[in-house]
Amino acid sequence: MDKITVYDSPMGSGKTEYAIQKLLGYSNDGEKRFIYITPYLSEVDRVCKRLKEEGIRFKQPNNRNSKGSKLSSFSSLLMQGENIVTTHALFDRVDERALTFIRLNQYDLYLDEVFDVVSNFEDLTLEDFNMLLFNKKCRVLDNTRIEWLDDHYEGKFNQIKNLCNLGEMYFYSNKFFIYNFPIKVFNKMDKVNVFTFGFKGQIQYGYYKFYNKEMDFKMVYKENGIYKEKDYNREEVIKSFRKTMDLIHIYDGKMNFSKGDDRNISLSATALRRYCKEGKNSEELRLLRNMLGNYFRHHSKTSKSSDNLWTTLKSAKTYLKGNGYTKGFISSNTRATNDYINRKACAYVYDKYFNPIQWNFLRSKGIQVDQNAFALVELLQLLFRGCIRKNQPMEVFIPSSRMRNLLENWEEYL
Repeated sequence: MDKITVYDSPMGSGKTEYAIQKLLGYSNDGEKRFIYITPYLSEVDRVCKRLKEEGIRFKQPNNRNSKGSKLSSFSSLLMQGENIVTTHALFDRVDERALTFIRLNQYDLYLDEVFDVVSNFEDLTLEDFNMLLFNKKCRVLDNTRIEWLDDHYEGKFNQIKNLCNLGEMYFYSNKFFIYNFPIKVFNKMDKVNVFTFGFKGQIQYGYYKFYNKEMDFKMVYKENGIYKEKDYNREEVIKSFRKTMDLIHIYDGKMNFSKGDDRNISLSATALRRYCKEGKNSEELRLLRNMLGNYFRHHSKTSKSSDNLWTTLKSAKTYLKGNGYTKGFISSNTRATNDYINRKACAYVYDKYFNPIQWNFLRSKGIQVDQNAFALVELLQLLFRGCIRKNQPMEVFIPSSRMRNLLENWEEYL
């Protein structure tokens, strides 16, 4: 693989349809093979349905095998050289056996949306790690990468051994363990295609920069009923996006927070977790719950709960739910699904930032990723689960002054 091709186009621009259009060539070429990865099982079903309609041959991993394991099925399908459609979650568990067959069969990767290529590894304590170091089972190299030394080891720390051997395990800031998705998985692909939006504001962009991977940016457009690609042009993306953004009606009233606000409520993950520790005794959560109820009853312009959508930090959901909107909860990092396309109003009760450990780890390696671009894209991805995807107006409540400013000045941050 020479370069990673990133198709960076707005939601609803036809990225999935264009990917399927590209896959049509695989049904007529016995030498070409693909792996199509998408976030959710519902999207796997949708993509599989379209592939069947186009007569494209493919298989899905299942647990109908002696090990009862989808991962075992995935490796077997790779060994057989089958075209494969599956989820991010399964792809994230790729092992060394699978890697062998990926390279052998010259697979092309189609990655629908980014995934967690840099993650905190929390299944290892400092005490256990120091014991492994003392017994010379592993060592920390100058770049903070952990190298496993004992090839014959079999025991409690097999997972650590396998992760070190497979990819990239790092000891960061003398207290955190970072696991990078094995870059060799991408390297062993014949071609890598990533379909997303706002890629330069994503951790995966920083991850590719960390490994010095070249990226070729494209955009998808439709002409005479046919999806096509061309070189990425920021001004064209903004121009095409502007009409859609005009459909978003942002609540502008006294429930919004502002800088220097006497209510002094932060909506960052750290602050929300702190409020959750107080539980029902938290005045901040009580105020936020009242604001949500007030918004959906009096300002959202919706008449039934099935029209509503809302998000916050997942652990705060229990304390903020209320009549008329509870069932409309959606995880703040939701993307690549049309399950909420009829929702007409959304409340975004969150001030989104990168995971600080992951972000600071990349910064320590000289890699910068824009926090504001990330937050804006996360917000836009969630809003585009709703009815604006159908070019219909959408009411939005964003109490965080930072997130509201990002949306109101979106052209500056894309």
